[in-house]
Amino acid sequence: MAKTHVLMIFPEVPAAVGSGGQVRSWHFLKGVAQVARVTACVLADESKGIPDCGQLPQVRVIQPRAGFGNIARANPREFSNLVRSFRVLLAPWRNAGRELILAGQSAHARLGAQQVSMLRRFHAALLRGIASWGRHLFRIDPVGSLLRRDAWENLLPDVIAVCQQAPPELLWCEHSYFFPLAADLWRKFPRARFICNAHNVEFALHAGIARGTAAPLLRRWLELETGIVRSCERRMLEHADCIACCSEADAARLRTLTDSARAKIQAFPNGVDTDYFQAAPPSGGPPCLLFAGTAGYPPNDDAVAWLVGEIFPLIRAAVPECRLLLVGRHAAVHWSRWLEQEPAIELASDVPDMRPWLRRATVCVVPLRSGSGTRLKILEAMSSGRAVVSTTIGAEGIEGSNGTHWLLADEPAHFAAAVLRLLGDVHERRTMELDCRQHVTGHYGWECLTDGIAELIAK
Repeated sequence: MAKTHVLMIFPEVPAAVGSGGQVRSWHFLKGVAQVARVTACVLADESKGIPDCGQLPQVRVIQPRAGFGNIARANPREFSNLVRSFRVLLAPWRNAGRELILAGQSAHARLGAQQVSMLRRFHAALLRGIASWGRHLFRIDPVGSLLRRDAWENLLPDVIAVCQQAPPELLWCEHSYFFPLAADLWRKFPRARFICNAHNVEFALHAGIARGTAAPLLRRWLELETGIVRSCERRMLEHADCIACCSEADAARLRTLTDSARAKIQAFPNGVDTDYFQAAPPSGGPPCLLFAGTAGYPPNDDAVAWLVGEIFPLIRAAVPECRLLLVGRHAAVHWSRWLEQEPAIELASDVPDMRPWLRRATVCVVPLRSGSGTRLKILEAMSSGRAVVSTTIGAEGIEGSNGTHWLLADEPAHFAAAVLRLLGDVHERRTMELDCRQHVTGHYGWECLTDGIAELIAK
């Protein structure tokens, strides 16, 4: 019996070890490839490749030619370029609103800087007004899809050529923000079923970021983007066949968007490679707290600011020798300013292997105050036999018991007290470490969580 031909579309490179999004994408690609014939469209240029794809020789990979796989962003220098400003303001509909949205994003991002001129504030407010007006007249896509439009348009002819030779029976799109571009291909092959693997509920993610933003104009811009992604996810629910999300909490959020959803919403929680992240004894030295995550991602940046500014000083007052490890992709770019504020902080950027840093950690901390999905950083810490202190939203979507598998706290003093409790009580910490490892091994190995993929493909 011939296998189903699945065309999978990835805005970023799937990888067995990498960011949370890359890891989730990789294990779903691996799971689908076990039961179907897969063509993978990856929006990273051919010079990057897929480092782990040697494990999946049956997967055909299509990528844009060199130079087209980078995320397109507005040039910061162009913000003060009058020619570009007038071009955007006089023709905001250019490239489906892309130039307007990217110029607006660039302008509003600069409102947090010091000594912002009134002219710049006026320009940002004007862009927001035009974008808000345009949103009601035209369908403006989320920033996540606009940033990748060049790469997608470069790749699309090759994808269509492959699909004409062997029409896909199923189109699979990673990330809901990419739905508007993937729908371009779906319209050419309307008989194919459509599934989206929603790593986040984007409207909830953006709403949380907006709520935590103090600058009024920037907050209004983020609220506008929240409305855009909400509209995008509503269209996705009304047209797709199935949405695979990270948790039942995310499924409930998606169901609030529309009463006319066509898509079946099914939770596929994140997992962890329990063979790769094995429990190991601490490497010794002074007590260390570890926060890991992609820098530049607003929920992570907010978590670091809260941790360094309000929580860690309370811990250091009680345990002066305690150190804080901040480890993540692009950490040197976004988090280096905290080194000047606190000498007990150690920064590691773009590390190839998290395991040595997990071995140094006494306690892993996840002080997230916004976001959606489930945090692979918690599962990796638990699989490595490390005790975790998290906020309620940080641990959302992961089954476990407060006091057994982690400690939860949502206020700075309570969070610091929970960390100090584990630092001071070695027996409780060791018991939690053993319980964490056992729980993750039994419930969150990727091989357990992707068993439902075959049933999903067969429907």
